[in-house]
Amino acid sequence: KVEGLSGPELQSALRSAMAPFDGPLWWEAVATPEDVGDESSFRHTLRELLTESWTLLASLLGPHTPLGCQLFSTPDMYATIVGAFERRNCAIQVASPVEAYLLAVDAL
Repeated sequence: KVEGLSGPELQSALRSAMAPFDGPLWWEAVATPEDVGDESSFRHTLRELLTESWTLLASLLGPHTPLGCQLFSTPDMYATIVGAFERRNCAIQVASPVEAYLLAVDAL
């Protein structure tokens, strides 16, 4: 809870809240797909997408944040939070017997 906090207390509370999200920014955390030829351009595009998303979020929530809270001053904290979710994201690809069956039926 940040109500009534200001200055160093507010910054300490923010650092404490952000501790679980420590890690790279989202555009650095995303694995580069195999079909991407220019990784630098890919990461730049990701950064632009995140910045656009952050701009929309900040315009909506920014007026409701405590004075001096850095959460919406730059996209970096938002990028760190999204990056944490990206690092914890995983995909599992499993062959589906239903898909194999439908493909076999379709081939008849």
